[in-house]
Amino acid sequence: MVIINPDRPKLKPLLFKAMRNFQGTYISYYNATNEIIQELHDRGVIIVSIVSDNLKAQVKAIDHRNENSIMRNSNNIILSGIIRIPCQCHCIQLSFSDFSKNRLVSSMFEVIKDITKVLRIKIMKKIFRSLIPTINPTRWTNIKDILSWGINNRMILFSVLTTPNPKIRKIIEQERDKLCTFLFSIIPNLYLISNHVLKQVQIFETNDCKAFICIFFYEMLMQYSMKLLKYDNDLLWQKIHEVFIDSIQFRLFSTSNYELLVCLYSNINMNKAILL
Repeated sequence: MVIINPDRPKLKPLLFKAMRNFQGTYISYYNATNEIIQELHDRGVIIVSIVSDNLKAQVKAIDHRNENSIMRNSNNIILSGIIRIPCQCHCIQLSFSDFSKNRLVSSMFEVIKDITKVLRIKIMKKIFRSLIPTINPTRWTNIKDILSWGINNRMILFSVLTTPNPKIRKIIEQERDKLCTFLFSIIPNLYLISNHVLKQVQIFETNDCKAFICIFFYEMLMQYSMKLLKYDNDLLWQKIHEVFIDSIQFRLFSTSNYELLVCLYSNINMNKAILL
């Protein structure tokens, strides 16, 4: 558990307690959070909000909108007045995960997966003199790393397609369609999406980023995505941009994040502490 004081943003978050052998169940989250909030209150620290990921056990135990949460099952004003704010980094990462599971987008990811295998064979390593990253299912930012590699090596990729080395001619002919899709379609379009999302997450991860500021970054991300949709003449990528916009909207509005953050910005006295 980490404590931050929004009234003093220059102060680094304080690790208050680390629990060993934590079970991660609804009951364990419920009891641990309850005990820590009471302990902090006894020390004169008032908790006004809790930031957490979106695990079901966490949401059930500490989300003020859930009937089984600490807040809804307590007559203690210390507990009943606390609100939970979903981690915005996690929410935006989940939106990208939702986006990647769409049929159109997942087919693009399959192309990337196949291309990385081709470009990692021994002779390709000698041609490119750098190794393209492989897809890591547990690390979504890895896609951006692959696309960045593609941008940095685009001229070599083009050369391989147009004047292939005799030793790789057969491989290139077999994978030509996928290589062309990767170079001319996936890299320029998907990079614009993944890079912008990563920049948003990096901002959200800083200690100086207030919760309410996320609203404006979400709006900026939406406007950016709408521009990509407007100026992209490729019907396939227009549809993919629409899928991305829907993913952002779903994660932002389905959990009431937007209304919650507006309330935080408007009403909460920010000289209290937040428990992470």
